[in-house]
Amino acid sequence: MIFLAFHLVVFQHNQTLTTMSQSSIVEFQCVKKPEITSLSGFELGKTYKGRTFNGLYQISVVWGGHSPSLMIDNKEFSKYFAVVSAPAEIEKVQVVAA
Repeated sequence: MIFLAFHLVVFQHNQTLTTMSQSSIVEFQCVKKPEITSLSGFELGKTYKGRTFNGLYQISVVWGGHSPSLMIDNKEFSKYFAVVSAPAEIEKVQVVAA
């Protein structure tokens, strides 16, 4: 029984790695100043970078900086932002078992 539970966790972890490997870098512009506090800092007309996968967007005011990133769905993303360049696929990283 314990082995089965461990196997399920490993399977879910491997499935997540496969999903995450299909992400893309995206450049987007703020088209409406967000009114919700979790999206504060984004300015109207300014262009930002983030990534997208499985209909979700991971965005940050300063991509790759120390500011936290947020995960939002496509519906919420399209209320405030518009993609300005085609998503570029992120290079896949090979996972090697230890």
